[in-house]
Amino acid sequence: MFTPKTFLALGLALALALTLGVGSASADIQVYDLTTSNLGASYTGPFVEVTVNRTDSTHATITYDSLTNGGYTYLLVKGGGTGTGAAGAYLSGNFSLDSFSGTPYQSGAGALSDGGSGQLDGYGTFNQTISTSASGPSNAYTEIVMNVTATSPNSWATVADVLTPNDKGEILAAGIGALAAGGTSLATTGFASDAQQVVHTSAVPEPSTLALAGLGTIGFIAYGLRRRLKK
Repeated sequence: MFTPKTFLALGLALALALTLGVGSASADIQVYDLTTSNLGASYTGPFVEVTVNRTDSTHATITYDSLTNGGYTYLLVKGGGTGTGAAGAYLSGNFSLDSFSGTPYQSGAGALSDGGSGQLDGYGTFNQTISTSASGPSNAYTEIVMNVTATSPNSWATVADVLTPNDKGEILAAGIGALAAGGTSLATTGFASDAQQVVHTSAVPEPSTLALAGLGTIGFIAYGLRRRLKK
């Protein structure tokens, strides 16, 4: 028969297993669609989906994925007009760009580069951009990923703290090129922004929190059994 001490021991074992057996990162995610572009009325969005994932109070990943709508795939490229960024974000507070990567639409695409702070046409200046070497499908990407860190004394308590509006009221933008189904060249290039939040995923509890919850549950069971044994 299990005694209160046995249950307590099981609770401690559970807490240790949860703490040591699972990684320490949690997920706090917002997903946005870039719904407005300067391509013209015949090109309909949303054009790009952007996922912001705050993995902890000082780290976040921003992922841009091209979308297909209205017969066109909107690839991530050097946008036409003013600005060269293929992906732009306006991050709050002090931060650094840890790394960036992308999935090219075709093999042999020109390398991505850290564009730093830059303007993306009429959508204003973004304090972190990633650029492609040139326009056209041969230098286009279907996905671009930024990994960023909040630097002291800055931190992000929730995913909503990662981004903040720029001088035009925008938080995200992307250089895009419209590729028709079966096409071999871009019909036009430009920029998309007007980020509209479509999904919010609340934070996943840290393993230590799960451990405490499990230990608390075991403790209540043990306490109840102890009271019954005393009667």
